[in-house]
Amino acid sequence: MRKIIVILLLMTLICCKGKMSPEKIDRDINRIIMDTKRTNEDKYIYLWSTGLTLAESGEIESAEKYYLAAAKYNKEAYGSIGNMYYFRVDKEIGIKKFEEGYAKGDGESAFQLGGVYEQKGDVQKAKEWYLKGAKLGNVKAQFNLGVTYDEEKNNEEAKKWYIKAIEKDSEMAMYNLGKMLIEENIDKKEGKKYLEMSAKRGYENAKKYLNMLGED
Repeated sequence: MRKIIVILLLMTLICCKGKMSPEKIDRDINRIIMDTKRTNEDKYIYLWSTGLTLAESGEIESAEKYYLAAAKYNKEAYGSIGNMYYFRVDKEIGIKKFEEGYAKGDGESAFQLGGVYEQKGDVQKAKEWYLKGAKLGNVKAQFNLGVTYDEEKNNEEAKKWYIKAIEKDSEMAMYNLGKMLIEENIDKKEGKKYLEMSAKRGYENAKKYLNMLGED
């Protein structure tokens, strides 16, 4: 909610001020970085949100400056750069930006690249990129890798990556793992446990599945 409010405020400010000059952008970024009263999270939110607003206004170069500054506090901002170029400028440039983000240690960029290749129908390459993102701790990549192995009926690897995602509180991973354990006749008791964990976090599919099993 806090991030949404910041974005709305920034959209209002930028729309009112018009296009920002490169010098003004540099001053603004430096002002935020040097502000000792802001936490690193606050700095990231401001810089990332400003980048997003500028990207939506078509100011790509300016947006990239803010995203790069935000990446000092959270590397996932590199993924935002890749997304911006992929969807707003040129897909090949976007892929290159994702690769650059991954090279700098960003798991989000690897996850996004996995999605790109999955949409293209290249399942093997998607899997490779999900694995790269998963190894860097990206929960979405860990979940998608679990799904990939689940679909391949490689239950051992699917469970391994679902559990990695569960450790980051992914209710979807809890649901998928629980369902797999039950439907593949691996461990129905353990499967029910994960379904209940997911349902307690409000995941509707888990609630429906438990109801289907005759559980409250």
